[in-house]
Amino acid sequence: MIFTSCDEEGHLLDAGISIELAALRKRQISNLEYHLKLDIPTVKDSAISGEASIKFEADLQSENLILDFNSEEQHVLAVKINGAEIPFEFVDEHIVIDKRHVSEHNELFIEFTAGDLSLNRKDNYLYTLFVPDRAATCFPLFDQPDLKAKYSLELIIPSHWKAVANSRTVVEKQVNNKLLYKFEQTLPISSYLFAFAAGEFKVETVSLNGQETRLYHRETDSLKVVNNLEAIFDWHFKSQQWLEKYTDIDYAFKKLDYVLLPAFQYNGMEHPGAIFYKASSLFLDENASDVQKLNRARLIAHEVAHMWFGNLVTMKWFDDVWLKEVFANFMAAKIIAPSFPDINHELQFVLSHYPKAYEVDRSMGTHPISQELNNLKNAGSLYGNIIYQKAPIVMYKLERIMGQEAFQKGIQTYLKDYSFNNATWNDLISILSEQTNKDLKQWNKEWVEREGMPVIDYKIREQELIFFHHGDTRKFWHQSLDVLVNDSITHSIYFDKHLLSKKTGNISFLLPNSSGLGYGYFKMDSVSAYHYLNSVDSISDPIRRSSIWLNFFEGAIRGDIDKIELLKSMIRNLSKEKEQIILNYLCQRIEILYWQFLSDVQRKNVSPSLEGVLINGIINREEAGARSTMFSALTKVFESEPAWHVLFGIWSGNMELENYNLSEFDRTQLAYQLSIRNEQKADSILNHHQTQISNPDELARFKFVRKSITRSPEERQKFFNSLKKPENRESEEWVLDALRLFNHPLLQKQSISHLEASLTLLEEIKRTGDIFFPKRWLDAIFQGHNSEEAYELVKNFLYRNHTMPQDLKNKLLQSSDLLFRSNNHFTDRNY
Repeated sequence: MIFTSCDEEGHLLDAGISIELAALRKRQISNLEYHLKLDIPTVKDSAISGEASIKFEADLQSENLILDFNSEEQHVLAVKINGAEIPFEFVDEHIVIDKRHVSEHNELFIEFTAGDLSLNRKDNYLYTLFVPDRAATCFPLFDQPDLKAKYSLELIIPSHWKAVANSRTVVEKQVNNKLLYKFEQTLPISSYLFAFAAGEFKVETVSLNGQETRLYHRETDSLKVVNNLEAIFDWHFKSQQWLEKYTDIDYAFKKLDYVLLPAFQYNGMEHPGAIFYKASSLFLDENASDVQKLNRARLIAHEVAHMWFGNLVTMKWFDDVWLKEVFANFMAAKIIAPSFPDINHELQFVLSHYPKAYEVDRSMGTHPISQELNNLKNAGSLYGNIIYQKAPIVMYKLERIMGQEAFQKGIQTYLKDYSFNNATWNDLISILSEQTNKDLKQWNKEWVEREGMPVIDYKIREQELIFFHHGDTRKFWHQSLDVLVNDSITHSIYFDKHLLSKKTGNISFLLPNSSGLGYGYFKMDSVSAYHYLNSVDSISDPIRRSSIWLNFFEGAIRGDIDKIELLKSMIRNLSKEKEQIILNYLCQRIEILYWQFLSDVQRKNVSPSLEGVLINGIINREEAGARSTMFSALTKVFESEPAWHVLFGIWSGNMELENYNLSEFDRTQLAYQLSIRNEQKADSILNHHQTQISNPDELARFKFVRKSITRSPEERQKFFNSLKKPENRESEEWVLDALRLFNHPLLQKQSISHLEASLTLLEEIKRTGDIFFPKRWLDAIFQGHNSEEAYELVKNFLYRNHTMPQDLKNKLLQSSDLLFRSNNHFTDRNY
């Protein structure tokens, strides 16, 4: 055994990358360069041979050298340093090299067999996804964000494939019946940002501002490609131009290509020089609504913003991963606003961020924006709606506190001071503090370091309003709040203490948070609630309407507002609501209330009016976006036989909708929903639909997903058992589609027997899946369950598994929150 000293120091050789190991290597290693060579065979299951040449300077002192390689020991075939073959030890995903072999200037050569976990290998293409610590599952390296390095890459691929990576291609030639690609050395980037894709891709090329840009894709519908290309290229170019002006820093990474992948795990991943996207997020259908087009623009702007926020300046450790995500979201909202003048962007901001942030913050699984992280193997658990949705709300508050000009100046200083380097949130907040006299330390403590959301109540005493925070009197959030009294007078209140009062005059009713920008749940008295529940359609200000709906939904699931009355009010307003963004929100909340909180009898009573309003909207609404939204909503909530026949007629082509064409995606989703509700005709519907799918990637997806719809206990068990094998979970989007159908509310009696086994798999899902997969796995399971049996099962599971990792417990508490609330119970951290 050549290695002992690190074992005595605690966590250096823990599986994954511990914070102790990262700190040690940051002291040891500098001037890091990788040259990676991979030989990719045509057959998916054949091994990929690799060579890694790693140049670095070292100052080891008393410690040995530790590299990361999360694969099997036999996959390390040879190790040489400065030309000499040396012994090594393989310990818990690490290659350990005795310090005696390491000098000041080194070239380490490792021959290896590449691991497949992060290579996403399909029959005729593959792509990498190395965030947050998955590069080490493919090849040996120092896999931590603050050891930025320059990467050179050689790929040997099947002769009919194409390849793309972070940097430009410098060699493309035939070698021994295969194709050799060489890519020029990158600028310094973190290991999670290194990326490549190879396979049977089509390539679209344009020249933007003198720079040739390529789009790689596998779409077989040439018309869909043509209809979307201009918008895709244009939004990348506009986003880059805007960011260069805002930051006062030119785009740094020489080229910017895009790779559109079917069933990609995320909507996008910001690899410098080669952004990867889920193809369906950019290739929109011909009847796409303005909101869908805006969402595409926002996604592109988000990923391009990462070229500055995350790529140029990168967090030192993944506990600050929220920092890159908040700025990508925050900047994206600024970038897209001028191009969509007909969209209310303040309304879009509120309904894009607040509902999803509340979903986590109201649960017992919530957590602060800033989180601790001891090991990179747990970094995936940091991702979620708190950093993607709550953090932009908090950053918006910070910009308002500082003023836009001071905020922008601070951001420019931050980016210039830390270009091609790493920084922390504390580094940024120190720079921003120099631009304002406001107390950012206290603001940071309340909004970044504290978990949860305020619950604010009030009492009316004569002509005075007394507001107070629920809970600990020492714990409150500084924020401004507008309160509308008697639909006529707005009072502005600033919460700088737990309890405050405001002289208002006579009060008949009031609307707290009338501007919609306050964060929290704002309780309402019964008179005010009744007034707005019955008059919301008369309010002309869409922000105010959205604030009412948001607060009513929070009140309903907390037991303060009658759920049936709220649902009826929402249904009535579907035909009256002209704002597409609010209409989308109403349809989403109606679906939740309908399936999660109503009994079978209650649904039967509500269903006729709900289906009638939606069908009427599909036929008679003039706005294409509204018709599309209502059609989607109907396919998710219909239960009656007449509605089934209407939708079957539309799906089969026997009934046409004027000026509305179903996309292939629409038809596929409708085939699933029709089949769930008609067991006798399910096979004939699915068999026919299968013959209509022309795209081979989508056909493979459909064949996988349709297995989840069967009602046969034996076939359901067989399908679920197949998901226990990691190789059957590789296409995560397929699995999630299938799980949602498998656990559909109408099938929950059949799926309840698999619920505990689904939860038992959670730790393995985390270990083998990508960063969002554990939470999405749980969401797909729980969206179909509201029974007391399911509640008791989850409660007992939490009790028996009280020692499960806190990050997974939090995800479980978040996803099961509505199940607990629908059974009039709330999760408890004592489980």
